[in-house]
Amino acid sequence: VSVPEFRVYSWAFEELRECDERAVSRQIADHYGFPVTDIPADDAWPLSTQPRATLDVDAPPMFGHYALLERACAMASAHETGLILSGDRGDLVSGMGIFDLPWLLWHGRWIALLRELHALAEWRGTSLTRMARRELVSPVLARWTPAPIRARRRRRRAASMAAAPATPRWISPQLARLLPGEASMDDHDLRRWPSRAAAERYQSIFTELHLRSVVDSGRLHARFHQTFADPWSDRRIAEFAVAIPQRVLNTGFEDKRLTRRVVVGMIPDAARLAMRKTVPLPLYDRGIRERARETIEELLSDSELARRGWVDDRTLRDHYRAIVAGGRDDGYLWYTLSLELWLRAFWPSYAPTLLATGGGAT
Repeated sequence: VSVPEFRVYSWAFEELRECDERAVSRQIADHYGFPVTDIPADDAWPLSTQPRATLDVDAPPMFGHYALLERACAMASAHETGLILSGDRGDLVSGMGIFDLPWLLWHGRWIALLRELHALAEWRGTSLTRMARRELVSPVLARWTPAPIRARRRRRRAASMAAAPATPRWISPQLARLLPGEASMDDHDLRRWPSRAAAERYQSIFTELHLRSVVDSGRLHARFHQTFADPWSDRRIAEFAVAIPQRVLNTGFEDKRLTRRVVVGMIPDAARLAMRKTVPLPLYDRGIRERARETIEELLSDSELARRGWVDDRTLRDHYRAIVAGGRDDGYLWYTLSLELWLRAFWPSYAPTLLATGGGAT
């Protein structure tokens, strides 16, 4: 039986070295003798290419790294690669810093519990007291607090969220009313799980944001006549990850514990122990704060969003200038820019009139 050639595609950062993972991925590719194609990545910042020609009519582009993904798809297409395997959801299923410290408490592992609290506090750069409150006291109280007290806490939490909405300050009340509220796993839901960690694992795997990313990836690869597959999206693996004790997956001393142990002997130990999550945020910052400033200023000027009354134009521009000056970008800016691009491409302000008269938007 003829087996198609297996290739590896790696983003190659020569300038932004903190984004480069080839020191790890190349060890695995060499171990199996897979041919490797490096994808130049330093110049693929957000809006480095205008995505209007490849926008999906169904929804705006969700992630600011679409230029990187499109470049990888194009290079794979040139090799007539028909199936792309990815590990996008691996962190959600086996990582995410979800720990079950109450298990150590219930089983009398006091010394191990103290050592793990110390390790987690050092890792997250916080105090031992705060870490104990977050990883131990809070889960225990949530599980054993009487129902009336849990109900009062839920009401206070709901009132607090209503008083301080999570939407950015440039979003108009008109649009804010259309946005779904942030889902949360309340104390009542937690009691339906064997542990708080198991509930958090379920929430991690089925977070709407990440489920949407799977859909977006499928659409992107389809444009290049490719099939997208992520083994971590297999339902059986997700069910297994939720069902087993969470300490099997993660401990304070060994993140992705089970994953690392399963591949012993399958990949070089140096790569197995060095695997970590690398997010190309410096590339995103390079585009948003520097290289794409002119494009972003144009998108924020006389925008479709402002014309519809969905955003406060001046507040949004002030927020962007604050980001350029070194302020914090919480990610909402990209979603705003993405929606603006999408509206200009498919639903410009005159579209409702055309649709009402039987015409079509261009």
